[in-house]
Amino acid sequence: AREHILRLACISTGIPLAILRLSGVYGPGDTHNSPIRAFITKALAGQTLRVKGNGSELRDFLHLGDLCEVVTHVIRQSIVGTFNVVSGCSCSIGGILKVIERCCGHHLEVSFEGRQEDNDLIFERSALLARIPGFRFTSIEEGLARTVQYYQSQPCPV
Repeated sequence: AREHILRLACISTGIPLAILRLSGVYGPGDTHNSPIRAFITKALAGQTLRVKGNGSELRDFLHLGDLCEVVTHVIRQSIVGTFNVVSGCSCSIGGILKVIERCCGHHLEVSFEGRQEDNDLIFERSALLARIPGFRFTSIEEGLARTVQYYQSQPCPV
């Protein structure tokens, strides 16, 4: 409904509009306590990670640097439309935790709490890539490695 109201307002005033629909965003300096930040800070503190579901749930996390680059392209190229800004690579929560474990260099204690039915999140990104051809998203492995390194370098990451 909000998007529709915004579209109508922009059409009536002649203002170009780009709507960017985001998946979960993570990266160094996260101030919104994303699940990725919570996983990493607990892992670095040696705490048990409590995860709802059984780890097989799929999520598409977007590295903050990629979001900044996409927004820059949208502004500089005056791109108009509605776009999913997603990596296009949904990964299981369990797989993400394994990558974080490798990046941290020690075993993580994880407590899974049941299965969340029909809770996989997979998004289409072809409309965005058609407008920004050749754009390469950061892999979850590379993005998590950078994010873990950032939090390891902080005086008190928790």
